[in-house]
Parts: sequence; C-alpha cells; structure tokens
Amino acid sequence: FTYKAAHACKKLRDDYAEVNRSPMGAAIGTGSDFALNRERVAELLGFDSVVTNTHEAISSEDKTFMIEVLGTLALLVAPIEKLASWMFFFHSTEFGFVLAADRFCETSSIMPQKRNPFLMYNIASMVHIVYSSCVENLYEETALICWPRGVAIKRAFANAKDALECGRLNIGTMKINKERVLENLRFNWCCATDLAGALVREHGVSWRTAYLIVAIICRKAEDQNIPSSALTPRMIEEASMQHLGKKLSLSEATLKKVQD
Repeated sequence: FTYKAAHACKKLRDDYAEVNRSPMGAAIGTGSDFALNRERVAELLGFDSVVTNTHEAISSEDKTFMIEVLGTLALLVAPIEKLASWMFFFHSTEFGFVLAADRFCETSSIMPQKRNPFLMYNIASMVHIVYSSCVENLYEETALICWPRGVAIKRAFANAKDALECGRLNIGTMKINKERVLENLRFNWCCATDLAGALVREHGVSWRTAYLIVAIICRKAEDQNIPSSALTPRMIEEASMQHLGKKLSLSEATLKKVQD
C-alpha cells in the first residue's frame, strides 16, 4: 500500500508539472497579433511555463492531462479502498482481527451488540465517486454542449482527499487483536508455499513435485482438522511417499522456520 501510494504521489507531481502551464495568449487557437510576453504573463500568474501549442491550450477535445490526472487519482485511492474492504472483513465477528474506534462506529436500530464501522463504508463511497468522475470527465471534455467544465475533476480531488483522511483516521485509531490474528495464522496453511520451497532447496525436486506433495499434506490436514502449527516430518514423509514413491523429510528446525 505504501509503495502504491508513493507511486501515485510521484505521478501526481508529474501531472502537476504538465498541468501548471499557462494557456494565456492562445486566444481562440490562432494566437494574438499583439506583442504579448506569454512567459512573463505565465510567471505573474504563478505558472511554471506556457502551453506553446495554441490549439492544445484552448481545445476541449484534447485535454488528455485531465484524463491523466483523474487516472492518477484513481491509482491513489484504489489501494485505500482495498485496505478499507479488508478491514471491513477483519472487523466482522467471524474474524475479529480489528476493532474500529467507538467514534467511528454506529449501532443498529434493533441489534444493540452491532458495531457498524461507518467510516469504512464512507471510504468506499468516496473512492467510487472518484472512479465515476473519470467517466463523467470524459463526457465533459468531449461533449459539444457541457457546462460548467471541470466539475468532475474538482469533485474527484475533494473525494480523494476525504478518502485518504478517512483512511488515516480509520487505521490510526483501530485496535488490533494480535492473539486472534496469531491463532488464525497458527491454524491456516499460509506457510504452504514456503514448505514447498524448502523441499525444493533441500531435496532438489522440481517445484511441481514439491507443490503436489504439500497439496496432499494440506488436503489431509483439512480433512482431519489439523492446524499448520502441528506439521510434523512424518506428515511430509507420508505425502512424499504417496506422490513420489519415496520418503522426503525436513528437520524440526526447518519446519519451525517455515512456520514462522
């Protein structure tokens, strides 16, 4: 999430450099026969440079920078929405991994035990407005009759800012149930890929072979309700014998590393 946000912020800086050019002096696309100093006008107005092509400066059909900026905003808020969605699931009774702050929750009108994390809902709503603004802007910039222009991009910036702020408040104030998270990790088999990798490194078997051996272990463990923390060398030996016809094993030290 941090990398994606940083990448989007870099793109926003690049987009700003593209947008922060003055169109003044382009007139209706033919320029002006007055002796204008466009560079000085741009400097006085706070622009970094001028749009040298007069058609680009006034054209409503060729404002690709609008599309670029809106696309960057979408890139910026997309991981925020995904994070909010994960937090919403993790907040459920079934997971119980996180607990939103009281001030960002509301209760049900009939179920007094409910803690509805409304701030997470709000993030999704704001992000979807940014997405819809992208489409709306395309119609604004290409329609022959559409006024006022720029409404969609202003709305997108406002909602992107609010989504980021809500995300900061959400993450910054919620409590993490570490014990519940660790309990889940000790039971599920998210270490399966690392286990297969250990078999490849220690026994020189192909990745596909190691993958299938581990798949057998996981299926048996699922059928017998065995947690990943209970993995033993014997389970590996039985699975490799079943698939490969010979016993492969890993030391207790390797298994401990794999399960960490």
